[in-house]
Amino acid sequence: MFAFRINSKQGIGHFMRCKWLALALQQRGHEIFFFLDKNPTIEVLANQLSWPVVYFPALSQQQDAQQVLSAMALKAERFRIIVDNYELGVEWERVIKAANVELIVIDDMAREHLCDYLIDQKYTADMHTRYQHKVPADCQLILGPKYALLDPQYQNVESHQALPKKNIMFSLGGGGDWQLLSGLIEQLATFLDNAVTITVVLGPQATNKNSVLSLVDRFTQIKVVDSPNSLLPLYKKAHLFVGALGTSLYELMATHTPALTFAIANNQQNMSEDLEQLGHFFHIEHLLSLSVERQIKLIETLLSNHKRITKLTSCAPYKVDGLGVERVVDILLGTHSLNESERHAEVVSSNQQIIITHDLSYRPVQDSDMMAYLRARNKPSNASKMTISNAIKIDEHICWWFNNRRQSFVIYKAAQPIVFIWHQELELQQQQFIIGGWFTIDDDVSFPEALMILKWQLKFTQKVAPEARWIAVIHKENKFVRLLNQYMGFEDVSAQSLSHKAIEFAFPHATPQYFYYIDRAPHKQVK
Repeated sequence: MFAFRINSKQGIGHFMRCKWLALALQQRGHEIFFFLDKNPTIEVLANQLSWPVVYFPALSQQQDAQQVLSAMALKAERFRIIVDNYELGVEWERVIKAANVELIVIDDMAREHLCDYLIDQKYTADMHTRYQHKVPADCQLILGPKYALLDPQYQNVESHQALPKKNIMFSLGGGGDWQLLSGLIEQLATFLDNAVTITVVLGPQATNKNSVLSLVDRFTQIKVVDSPNSLLPLYKKAHLFVGALGTSLYELMATHTPALTFAIANNQQNMSEDLEQLGHFFHIEHLLSLSVERQIKLIETLLSNHKRITKLTSCAPYKVDGLGVERVVDILLGTHSLNESERHAEVVSSNQQIIITHDLSYRPVQDSDMMAYLRARNKPSNASKMTISNAIKIDEHICWWFNNRRQSFVIYKAAQPIVFIWHQELELQQQQFIIGGWFTIDDDVSFPEALMILKWQLKFTQKVAPEARWIAVIHKENKFVRLLNQYMGFEDVSAQSLSHKAIEFAFPHATPQYFYYIDRAPHKQVK
């Protein structure tokens, strides 16, 4: 018998993932018992279950644990307990373990635990080490998105349905305040007219529903779905999901649905680098604090580049295939054990690099480099030397990325990325020019390495645009790059030259007071 102690006060995500795990255990012949907090919304869902449910009042952790043990002692001699509750911790777990009961914890907050198994479906770069010294040495760790506890219908989902119009799906999960999004939805419906349909999914604990329900009579392209039994059909019709990042993350990844997400709860805050490993690149925690105009521009950009953003989700290094529940049950029942390769699975990059020198190589940037590009550009050591020294906003960067004309590359040293480098062609008064730049990913780039990288770039651009003249600006405090460019044949330009006019056109924020204006003649030999 398995007893579940579930937090049913903080949304319905805890309840739902435990429901899917319980169903799979029941199908394997095990009895199930649920202990829940009092919550009218959850009670409606719990009434549909085929096993007993007991509701607890607010108790201390010790009292809560003792209540579970006492209730279960009346049901069975042997039982195991599964707890999914942010409000219960080591104090609660100590009471359970003192009774010699096997304990399985579901958590994603990297807290300290006293348990036999720990299930954490969240991907983090340190997921295989972040529970070190936080759980007993013999605790079995079941970690990563391959163990995401999803409805079985998300197993190996078929491709999206082809629809005549693009569809945006809005959701705040099981709850949420819809006044947060009603203004955006109204303006979006006005701006996009009938070119796009909008599906608004209301959860059972949603508040201020009327703020979006009132829009239905005014806009025929808006459809509201209240508390659907399954979101899968809606995901399969969506070209873009816009909403809160919670359990939906794993459903979105399983269905390869492109998403623009934000946080409305503490447990929805994530490192962007971690989300990128799941194929999710468009998480802006404070999205709703942006102006509606900026939100609409961002949504329009993502919709216009639907094929590219869909490819990002389908080519993620870490996959979510909907089989997580079955894998967890196999481990808990001993029909499959975790081996070392699963505990420390590595993702091998398929990026093909082209050799520059024995330890330097390059490749063209891909859309999956988008946020790493922004992080590198915004590093203070890089931004301070730019013509625009302020950090670039993430929404502005996304819109720029899908419309820019640069040719950008990643430079590697010993298989590790160290520099982003770029160039772009332009024409002024029938003269071809090339502008370019670079910013470090790794601060430890030596002068000889920088020299080899610049030499490669000059040779590369001579092949693609042999008649083009290089123009550039260098911050007067950047002596490193000044010396580098002088060595490679760049010279200061006169104020009357065409190069000077081209520099003013290409770099409008640079002034001679703070920047050197330089150029390099075409056909000049690269040393």
